[in-house]
Amino acid sequence: MVWNLRGNFTKNVSKVVSLPEGSKEILISGSSDLGNFAIEGQPFNVIKGQKVQRNDADQRLTDGDNNYVLTPDLYIVGDPNPDWLGSLFSDVTWKGITFAFQVNYVHGGDMFSSTVAALIGRGVTKDLEDFDPGLPLILPGVKESDGSVNDGILTTAGVFYTQSVLEKNPQDRAISDATRIRLQEVSLSYNIPQTLFQNCPSAVLIFHW
Repeated sequence: MVWNLRGNFTKNVSKVVSLPEGSKEILISGSSDLGNFAIEGQPFNVIKGQKVQRNDADQRLTDGDNNYVLTPDLYIVGDPNPDWLGSLFSDVTWKGITFAFQVNYVHGGDMFSSTVAALIGRGVTKDLEDFDPGLPLILPGVKESDGSVNDGILTTAGVFYTQSVLEKNPQDRAISDATRIRLQEVSLSYNIPQTLFQNCPSAVLIFHW
């Protein structure tokens, strides 16, 4: 029996060094109010969007309806570039039968998902099956009007819906960790012995699944 085990590791550090004269940033994909941008001095492809407005003490601000206040301008809300990548390759051969697989791993990076936000906003994810959407909820933060602690009561269902990206709401709340592991390939093959093809010494047959 022969067992081979291999792997690789990759780490890329991305940084936009310069842009054409007169350009502070360039939209790479998406739209002008939510997308991926090239910004001088930042990693390439950062995600910009609106986020929850905060005061000088880094406290979230709420409005007169007890919802979070949106920033008027766009900010960097995520970096999709992973911290590092890795792959594992393995194959075991016994009596002409080879079993092999490849696993890829991506560590870090940010992901914006309107799908996840929409599913949570509508309360249809698996972890919300036994959750009571009628429960009262107070958003952590302070009132924009006077700086006092927010005490406005909302329904959980209302917060889940209005604070998702189903409406015009802060995109930083739809950013999640993009770490993932993936089974890239699995194969099973059989190498027919050449003794069965003595009259054809150059013939090699391999069945691959």
